Amino acid sequence: FTDARVDFQCTALTPSPTVPTSVHALRPADIKYIGAIGDSLTAANGAKAWTIIGLLTENRGVSWSIGGERDLSSVVTLPNIMREFNFKLYGQSSGNGNQNSSSAVFNVAKPGAVSADMPGQANLLVDRMIEYLGVNKFNSEWKLVTFFIGGNDLCAYCED
Repeated sequence: FTDARVDFQCTALTPSPTVPTSVHALRPADIKYIGAIGDSLTAANGAKAWTIIGLLTENRGVSWSIGGERDLSSVVTLPNIMREFNFKLYGQSSGNGNQNSSSAVFNVAKPGAVSADMPGQANLLVDRMIEYLGVNKFNSEWKLVTFFIGGNDLCAYCED
């Protein structure tokens, strides 16, 4: 990993005085939870691999969209950037494991997934968030969820 020291030129570093009701008034610090839906790219399969066998390991902690290993100075991921604005951000993955491992948190990506699998992953993510947050917080607190899918759909298309 490379040194990722970045100077963010954002003047709205603190949370809004009241919870925004529109995304147009949202500040990065207002986002309290992060989640991800996708395939092996979101699961970060082989992201730290040094051997062919290592490609099977889901290195979720370094996934670009949901990994929360270390901090922005050593691992550039969306959650590590977001934690520059809200250090209490929750939902990012750490370490290695599949979508059901405790370290996956709100990363429900599954290697081999195709776009038709997204409704099931969305339901799993919502269930997981409600279980952790409760219905009231789920309905009232800002969340950032990434969807990154399509590579396996393209591979299947080439086989037809």
